[in-house]
Amino acid sequence: MEHGRTVLTEAVRKVQLLKIDGYCATSVMKHSDYIKSKWNVDGHEWEVRIHPNYYNNNNHWDPWMAVKLILHGEPRRNKLKVNLSCRLVDTSHRLDPSAEKSLSHVFPSCDGCTVAVMSRDIIPSSGYVVNDSLTVQCTITVLKELADIEVPANTEAPPLPPSDLERHFGELWQGQRGADVTFVLDTRERFLAHKAILAARSPVFMAEFFGGMNEKSSQSVRIEDMEASVFKGQASLHLH
Repeated sequence: MEHGRTVLTEAVRKVQLLKIDGYCATSVMKHSDYIKSKWNVDGHEWEVRIHPNYYNNNNHWDPWMAVKLILHGEPRRNKLKVNLSCRLVDTSHRLDPSAEKSLSHVFPSCDGCTVAVMSRDIIPSSGYVVNDSLTVQCTITVLKELADIEVPANTEAPPLPPSDLERHFGELWQGQRGADVTFVLDTRERFLAHKAILAARSPVFMAEFFGGMNEKSSQSVRIEDMEASVFKGQASLHLH
């Protein structure tokens, strides 16, 4: 099976925190009034307009805090695909950011795109107004389409890294962490081990620990007529 990866698009993204001091004074602003901020993203000049009292088409009675994105000048390419995402943030980090609202749009466009962030009536009790200041996090993402790329038919899969499973098993055996069975030799020497690992590597241990043999539920297994060095070497072989 052949594997490969081809990048078809790129994105230019910019994030800014827009702070409104004296938020209470914005209550007298009209629907068409806004506070603006100028951005440069992907070589284009953008204007981000915050409307503290915006009436959208879905609700003509309740004002919303809304953010509008406007492109200044002509786009450098046709059908400029852009996403605007906004949310309220608490700069004191007491609250998580509000639910992110976003809208994708194709420029050029006379009207731009507008994201309704939160109802004006909810904002005062939401906890995001701190010392009469409100902070809006805005993200502009511009999609860049790359030139047509021909993918070779015989693209080879990237080489897989060498397995380090053997090393991990060895470290587990040496460290004895999580061991659930003890082997007891005639010399009364004890060796801790892991049933599942030994069973996975040896059908003998599989039958001994998970078959019908006596040691199935035992926490201790007695080994007779075998020196410690020999037993340790035999057990170690099952980890390689």
